[in-house]
Amino acid sequence: MTDQLGQTLRDERKRAGWTMVAFARESRYAASYLRQIENGTRPVTEVIAETYDRVLNSGGLFADLYRAEQSGDEVRRRALLTMLGGVAGLGVAAPHLAVELLRGDLLDALGSEDWSELSEEYGQRFMTDPPDQLRTRLARDLLVLRDALRTGASGAAQLAAPRLILIQGMMLANAGDTEDGARWYRAARLAADQADDEQLKQWTRGREAFRRGYEGADPQVVLKLAADAEDVEARLAAAQAYARLDQHERSRRELVAAWRLYEAGDQDEQSIYAMPEWRMALSAAYVHALQGDVTGSDRLLDQVAPPKTVARWQAQREMQRAVSFARARDTCNALALQRVVIAQAPEEERSAVLSQMCRVVESCATSS
Repeated sequence: MTDQLGQTLRDERKRAGWTMVAFARESRYAASYLRQIENGTRPVTEVIAETYDRVLNSGGLFADLYRAEQSGDEVRRRALLTMLGGVAGLGVAAPHLAVELLRGDLLDALGSEDWSELSEEYGQRFMTDPPDQLRTRLARDLLVLRDALRTGASGAAQLAAPRLILIQGMMLANAGDTEDGARWYRAARLAADQADDEQLKQWTRGREAFRRGYEGADPQVVLKLAADAEDVEARLAAAQAYARLDQHERSRRELVAAWRLYEAGDQDEQSIYAMPEWRMALSAAYVHALQGDVTGSDRLLDQVAPPKTVARWQAQREMQRAVSFARARDTCNALALQRVVIAQAPEEERSAVLSQMCRVVESCATSS
């Protein structure tokens, strides 16, 4: 193990861009001595591990790795090695990751955890926070969650996992990578299958179908996903898919079912896990837009008044108007409105969903 730890120190030093000469100068150890440690001819000590933490600003991860090796905790050792790779690959600040690991360890020692609260927090933050800030924070917490799951996590962590995994997929899709987003949605669905919570399974499936539809997946794929869930978003996804297939009567039936489930569901204003009145109106309006029903779409869009904290949905609302014109074969108005929306939409409002709506408008314009 000590040979492997020395090699890890060398790999992470190089990954951080430190030459041996510069690192030795900063650490105040002889370069020849450090080379022997990295090559495995001298043992790594706790002091040396802490030195690498200090110079590489790794937040105590190397010292933790040393202690895991000394105690024979192979699960912890593997988790820490994986996390070190995650720090480099995901842009997570190592000190912040180490602090979160320590916080998790303290709660575990007290027989407590806060995964339920964290997952609720992310449900609200997805609606309000700038995507770049949320993406880095979520990557860090997913690394910590993975460590918790590998070391015998509580039921709360297992229930939080599908939600956080799915939010990660939405973050990737919103950044333009819908293919990777779909893989995370699938992972969330499989994670939900392992959780003893039927409502969570239904929500995960409904959200996957809903997002895939908005991101432009084949309508038949969306219908297959939606068939497995009796959830408001699943029924909305099916209604939109049938509208895209020009099966408007089936689309209307699915929309009626969605409204029925909405009336009985959680209508919290500021969580992605719920369906507030303004988001239901926005989603139902898109069904009418895809049917080419300009009047029905406008009637619902006029009811869409999201809280100021989630104002980024304004661009989507206006683009849906363009879609309704396009599907009604009024391509002149559709293209004119699309140009205005794209010109005025702030960068943070431009997502995979908005891009897909643009493709719908352009496809209708091309075929008309």
